[in-house]
Amino acid sequence: AEWVWVLDDDCAPLPDCLKNLLKHKELSQCLNPVHKSVGGEIYGEEVWIDAASCATVDFRDRSSKAGRPWWPRNTCSFEGMLIHRTIIEKIGFPDARFFVQHDDSLYGWLANRHTQVIVVADAIAQKLDCPRTQISIRKAGIYYPMRNLWIWKDYFDAADPTLSDYRNRRIAWQFVYKAYQIIRYGKRARASQLRLLFYAWKHYRSKISGPMPGT
Repeated sequence: AEWVWVLDDDCAPLPDCLKNLLKHKELSQCLNPVHKSVGGEIYGEEVWIDAASCATVDFRDRSSKAGRPWWPRNTCSFEGMLIHRTIIEKIGFPDARFFVQHDDSLYGWLANRHTQVIVVADAIAQKLDCPRTQISIRKAGIYYPMRNLWIWKDYFDAADPTLSDYRNRRIAWQFVYKAYQIIRYGKRARASQLRLLFYAWKHYRSKISGPMPGT
C-alpha cells in the first residue's frame, strides 16, 4: 500500500473523507481531516508544537474560520491521519512509550520534517460519544500530558541540544502553571487532581512510560 489511513476507534470518517484527503496528495504526504465534536463543533485543528519549549501553540482554528480549503501545521492526529509509506519508512512507527497523549502530535512533528503536514477542510472525521470515567478523563488531561513530556524532550534535545536547559525550565513552568489552574479554577476533586499532577511530575523526572503505575 502506498498510503496508510490511521483511525482511532473513537471517531468515524464521513463517507467522502478519504476522497477529499486524497485530492490534496500532491501538496503533502501527511494529510489530516477536520474533527467535529459530538455537538458539531470544530476544535484543535491549528495547533503547532513549539519544540524549543516542549509546548503547543493553539491558533484557535483561524484558518477554518476564515474558510480556507486547507492549512499547514506541524502536528497530526491518529483520528484520520493519511500518511504515505515513504514518510513511515523515514520516521518509523509511533513511539510505544507514550501509551496515550502526545504520541500523534510528535509523530506529526517528525513527519513535518519531511513533508508539510496539512489539514483538509472538507475531509471530516466525526468524534463518537464514547463513555469515559472521570478518573480516565483526569488521567488523560492531567497525568499523561505532563509525564510524557520527557519523551518529547528526548526527541527535541536530539534535534537541538543547545536548548535542553531552556526546555527543562519551560517544562517546570508548565507543571507550576497546571497546579495553579487546578487550585484556582478546579471545581471539584482538586486534591485528587493535584495528586495526579505530582505523580506525573515525579514520573516525568523518572522517565516512566506505559500505563500509569498502579492502574
